[in-house]
Amino acid sequence: MNGNNNDHNYPVYAFPDVLRDTILELQRNIQAPIPLVANCVLNAVSLACQRLISVRRLDHLVAPVSLYTFTVADSGERKSAGDDAVLEPIRSYQECQDKDVAEKNSTYLAKILAWNAKQEVLLASIKKAYKAGHTTEDLEKQLAEHGCQKPAKPKKTKLIFDNVSPSELVRSMYDNFGHAALISNEGASILNGKASDDLALLCAMWSGSDIHVDRRNQKSISLRNPRLTIGVMGQFQVVYDFVRRKHNAARNTGLFSRCLMAFPLSTQGTRFIHQSNLSWSSTEKFKRRIEEILEQTETHCRSEGESGLVLQFTPEARARWIQAYNNIEFELTPGGFLFDIRDFGSKAADNMARIAALFHFFSKQEGDISVETVERASEVMKWYTYEFKRLFAAPPPIPQNQADAALLEAWLRSFSHTHKTLAFPKNVALQSGPNPLRNKSRLNAALQVLIWRCVAQLQKQGKTLFIVLNPHYFLGQGGNGQTL
Repeated sequence: MNGNNNDHNYPVYAFPDVLRDTILELQRNIQAPIPLVANCVLNAVSLACQRLISVRRLDHLVAPVSLYTFTVADSGERKSAGDDAVLEPIRSYQECQDKDVAEKNSTYLAKILAWNAKQEVLLASIKKAYKAGHTTEDLEKQLAEHGCQKPAKPKKTKLIFDNVSPSELVRSMYDNFGHAALISNEGASILNGKASDDLALLCAMWSGSDIHVDRRNQKSISLRNPRLTIGVMGQFQVVYDFVRRKHNAARNTGLFSRCLMAFPLSTQGTRFIHQSNLSWSSTEKFKRRIEEILEQTETHCRSEGESGLVLQFTPEARARWIQAYNNIEFELTPGGFLFDIRDFGSKAADNMARIAALFHFFSKQEGDISVETVERASEVMKWYTYEFKRLFAAPPPIPQNQADAALLEAWLRSFSHTHKTLAFPKNVALQSGPNPLRNKSRLNAALQVLIWRCVAQLQKQGKTLFIVLNPHYFLGQGGNGQTL
């Protein structure tokens, strides 16, 4: 993972008012890094909206709005506080649904017992009539009608999962209107748990592809049009171990390329208390909007089936999205900014459309998705693109003259210390120096770098050219900080 941290540039300004105000308020109150808070908010919005809406990028391209986020933050960064603040209405909704299902189960059990009893009577009547040589046509019709009247088992609403196997997740989603979330603020449970056993399945769910699961002792199921949000926050060592263990699989299957990654700077040591009375008004407004969407989702799932609202772009917004797509595509070519992260780049325009749809719907905008909203989503995706490149792109190669200069400096330090001298003929370095630098042109280029840095200089005495070392650098606190 590379340096040059990027989180001070996080585009909070690009979020719609209700989301921007929530992020800033939460950051002020819990004092966690802004990218961490923003990912928590995006997780909650994605989970709440994903079953209700989809986004049409082009006429033939309709996709889910579900997001996958991945945040690296060590212990004490207030990951739990961020999650708890935004997921509270979802967890409360789930608890209410659990109580409702428990009550409905009592009625269901009574109805299914009665239904089974009637079925046994009908089957016995058919058997008796058949043995007696009588027609069973009417009885079979009654049995068919009876089968259509079988009481439906109340669906248990479980939206948030942690350590669950892929097959268990699919089965639970099948029983739960086809949508859920894998969310953990201590990512070891997901990264080291059962959920990471089938990364390809998680990729398929991001795309909304149908999932089929065969099991020996249970009924095979087909999960159509699934919707899955993933929000993983993990400590650096946990994430590092996962990347080291499954990097190739995670990159080759495309899981990482679908994720909005963040590795923000720690805020520990700066989280001073300035006031005791904190305002949570923006967060409360955010929670009420989440509750509204969950109620809409429940009504939709129980009455309308699978097809929800498909959001599309205005003509201007579509043209802007196409422009962004083409710009991204151009940067995937050799020498382009995205060439070394082509996997992420190939999904960036899709994620941009998803974010635009979530912004549009959550902020209650009317009509089609506007060009302004697409611009906002573009700004957000730019940040995640730079962050992914910072974390996963190979660092640029060190120029040969710089690498040679470092090699030469180390040799000069050793030679000076051994021979108790700060000046000696250049030919000594050419003949006795590091093997790669016994080449005149490479030695000259390396020396030039050290001269620019005031580490050494060349002086001519008669016909002999001497390398003269800077005593303040080599005898003082220079270079690697050691003293001769």
